[in-house]
Amino acid sequence: MPRKIVDGKIRNKARTKEKLLDAVGKILKTKGHNALGVNRIAEVAKLDKKLIYVYFGSVEKLIETYVKRQEYWSVFFEKSSAELVEKAKNEIDANKTTEELVNLFEYFYSSKEMQKIILWEISEKNKALKNIATQREAFAGKLFEFSDSFFSNNNIDFRALMAIQIAGLYHLVLNGMANGTTFCGIDITKEDDRKRIEQAINQIQICIFEKAQQQNL
Repeated sequence: MPRKIVDGKIRNKARTKEKLLDAVGKILKTKGHNALGVNRIAEVAKLDKKLIYVYFGSVEKLIETYVKRQEYWSVFFEKSSAELVEKAKNEIDANKTTEELVNLFEYFYSSKEMQKIILWEISEKNKALKNIATQREAFAGKLFEFSDSFFSNNNIDFRALMAIQIAGLYHLVLNGMANGTTFCGIDITKEDDRKRIEQAINQIQICIFEKAQQQNL
């Protein structure tokens, strides 16, 4: 009997935490980040606001936990860093980087929550978002160590090229989804135009790696 009581408490705690996290998502999608206050979250979750502090310590930590679930790169944070770094060491080529960029593009296009989060991240300071960005950069730094060695004997600035591409993908999606406008004649809401972007990503990566290989000879 005592075992069942403990299990019940654990399940209730998990359900409560999920309700609070779900409430953050609902508010973010419908009202935006400015509405993410303690009272509003508790109201949407239909729970006492004290539970936010009991289970997460603060509303900032609650939001940070939610954002980590939505962040594309969080899947890497949850895996073994050593395993992923070793995998990256053996897979730095045009095909692999194309695959990762296309996956990011497709995920960002389909995730309304992530779109809201990135808009929030670039529009104002927030401790929770800064913490996640710091983790993202720390992990990316480990992956870039291998690309740095590959591009060390040529004049290709791979980090800068990746930064431009990722930022461009974010802007294309945010511009198209928010205003429904085209960018350089590309309508990101149309499947054919999204395929054009994916093909362009591949073309850019092939050019980068071919030029690097030529200079490395």
